[in-house]
Amino acid sequence: MVKKALEEMMLEEREEYLRAHPETKGNGYYTRELITGLLGIENLRVPGTRDGNFRSVLLPYRKKYTADVEEVIRALFIAGISQRKLAQVLEILYGAKLSASTISRMAEVGSEGVEKWRKRPLEERYAVIFLDATYFSLRRGKISKEPIYVALGVREDGRREVLGWWLGGSEGESAEIWDEILGELKEREVKQVHLFVTDGLEGVVLTP
Repeated sequence: MVKKALEEMMLEEREEYLRAHPETKGNGYYTRELITGLLGIENLRVPGTRDGNFRSVLLPYRKKYTADVEEVIRALFIAGISQRKLAQVLEILYGAKLSASTISRMAEVGSEGVEKWRKRPLEERYAVIFLDATYFSLRRGKISKEPIYVALGVREDGRREVLGWWLGGSEGESAEIWDEILGELKEREVKQVHLFVTDGLEGVVLTP
């Protein structure tokens, strides 16, 4: 999800560069690795230009490690992935290097990319799906612990995949929300699961 969002934000950043430099054009992509304190991103598609002068401010030039992108990653995972919040983070980090309109457009495509990832079609069959909730401190006027619902799938070839995550509000973990989540997984084309692993939450009923 982070990889896709960063790629779309860099595309919008390049569009701004091309508008400011009409003498050149876009020139495909090159791939690179990006290492942060949180994760490594492989085969990141970085857009280029024919004049070779476009440099994304999101990425460190000729370095594989960046600390700033951690803040962008954290912003992408903030409750609701609000465009306003992401725009605020981008402005704090890169405001001196980007126009307000560019920051606004990058925030828009970044949040759209996250939503596309959350609604993407899934595999028809999974060997195992783990269902659980973990609590984070979120600010909604005041700071309180709220459950983040997570579904982790294990494909039949053994690869693991985060199927999605959902906010449940401040009422605590709810069987009704799990029921909605299972319904959403079915709508996203999941048809067969060999084994569900849960912590025995009362009210979660699985039907064929």
